Amino acid sequence: MAVTPGTLPGFPAGVSAGSYSAVIDLDLASSFTAAFLNNFGGGTLAGARSALFAGLDAGTAYFNIHTTQFPGGEIRAFPERVPEPASLLLAAMGMGALLLTRRGRRGI
Repeated sequence: MAVTPGTLPGFPAGVSAGSYSAVIDLDLASSFTAAFLNNFGGGTLAGARSALFAGLDAGTAYFNIHTTQFPGGEIRAFPERVPEPASLLLAAMGMGALLLTRRGRRGI
């Protein structure tokens, strides 16, 4: 486990649906387990943070949420980047093409 030993702060317990949002300060050693700090971070906070970011970039870091009903892990997920800038650019190009098409039809 890389971050937040034990439970995530404020994570809802005893529910079957909902949402969760938290900010985990990666500038605090307490946000990482001792094992992650020593085995992947070389014993330093900067090393642990770099190892976590490298895992995220490589697609090897994942979330695994354990519950009392499923102690081996119930929800597992690999976080993926959301290509928002590319989506916005593509949408803007489409809107521009529509405007040019509409403008061309008015001139006929």
